[in-house]
Amino acid sequence: MPASGHFPSKLADVNAQFDTDIAYFNDPLNTTRLCILAAFLANANKLYTNPNTPPNTAPDELGWKELWLLRNNPSTRTKPINDLIAARRKQLEESIRIIINDIPNSVLTTTDRSTLLIAAHSGTHTPAAIPANAPVIAIVEIGHLFAVLSITDPAHPHTQSKPAGVASTELEGAFQSRAAIAAAALPPAAGSPVLPAFPQESDFLHIANTGKFLYKTHFTADQKGGDEIIRARYLNSRKQPGDWSNTITVTVS
Repeated sequence: MPASGHFPSKLADVNAQFDTDIAYFNDPLNTTRLCILAAFLANANKLYTNPNTPPNTAPDELGWKELWLLRNNPSTRTKPINDLIAARRKQLEESIRIIINDIPNSVLTTTDRSTLLIAAHSGTHTPAAIPANAPVIAIVEIGHLFAVLSITDPAHPHTQSKPAGVASTELEGAFQSRAAIAAAALPPAAGSPVLPAFPQESDFLHIANTGKFLYKTHFTADQKGGDEIIRARYLNSRKQPGDWSNTITVTVS
C-alpha cells in the first residue's frame, strides 16, 4: 500500500482514485458484496459531490467534484478554494479509509484489491520496534502566549529526521500557575502536611502528537506568568512509546 495509505500523492491521481472508489462502492453488487454500511457510503458520497442549491451557495459546503472544477478553472482558482480542496481531500480520504477498513478481508477479490489499491496482507508480520532513543526537546522561541520547540534525535542531532520506525512524537505538559508557584515557595505552616514536589506523574496532560521537527504550543491568557513543564517521547507506527525525554520549562509570557 502507498505510504499515504491507499491514495496516490499527486492531486490529479487522487482525483482519479476518488472517481474510481466512489463508483466502485456505489455499484449495487459491490455495495452488498463488500458489506458497505449505508451511513459510511452516504458520508463519502456527500463529501465527493454536494452541489450547492439556492439559498445555500456557500463554497465550503461543496463536494470534492464541485471544488475540483473551481480549482481547475483559472478564473475561480483562489486561495480559499485551494484551502477547501485540501480540507475536502483529507475528509474524503478518511471517509474512504473507514469504508475500506470495514470491508471483511475474506470477501475481497483480486479485482477489488487492484481497483481500490488494497494491499494483500502478508503471511508474516514484523512488529514495529519500540523507539530506542528518547527525543531531545529544546525551546527555539518564546512569544506572547506561545512557544516554539525543537524535537531532535540524539543519535543524529544535526538533522531534522526522526529515527527509523518512529511515526510521531507525543508531547505532554504539566502546568503550574503563578499563584501555585508562589504558594509552593512559602514555608509550610506548622503542622501542615508537606506537599509533594511539582510535577508528579499525574500532573502531566497530553498536548499533541506531531511528526514535525518544530512544534508550536499555545497558551491561554489566564496561564500568563505560570510555568509549563514539557516532555516528549517517540511513538512507533503502532503508537507504542519509547522513553520520555528531558523536560523543559516554559514561562508563559
